[in-house]
Amino acid sequence: MYLLSQLALLITCFSAGLEPVAQAPLEALKTSELNQWKTIRSKRCTLKMPNVPYASSHTNQVRGEQFNYDVLVAPVDNKAVYILLVAEYPKPIPQSNQQTSLEQFLTWITSQNPENRLDRAILIRHQGHQGVDFVIRNGSIYFSGRLVIADSRVYLMAVECEEAQVKNLPVSAYVESLELF
Repeated sequence: MYLLSQLALLITCFSAGLEPVAQAPLEALKTSELNQWKTIRSKRCTLKMPNVPYASSHTNQVRGEQFNYDVLVAPVDNKAVYILLVAEYPKPIPQSNQQTSLEQFLTWITSQNPENRLDRAILIRHQGHQGVDFVIRNGSIYFSGRLVIADSRVYLMAVECEEAQVKNLPVSAYVESLELF
């Protein structure tokens, strides 16, 4: 998968770096399957993942400000990679800047490879917080997920997979499983 090779590079600038994934319908994952997934806890959130992820924590500086971020990566049988990235900034992101921040983040991710194409970006609310559901495509590779801003944290939940796998993956169920507290 292409994502892991670019993840560290993109995180350095704002949050996560990636190449592409897509959106599968919520019904693609039966309730019994979701119940078998692992509940993962990270910075003020829980999320269901298909298996116990690899985890790493980092500190970085952007524009003179230090921020911390956790990255959780759960590959599934060379078919897909599930990612949770939580970036924690020293100050809350003002509500008046949140939509612009989300747009800039998606533009930046997409620009990391000239072959990336933003196929879809839809502004949403997730538990009262601003977010965006997105699909980025690079040839037959899809990168799909959700970005959510909550106070001083940015949550990126995404899945990367080959186009042939898109309809078989529960991307919607995955991103909807995020519980903020």
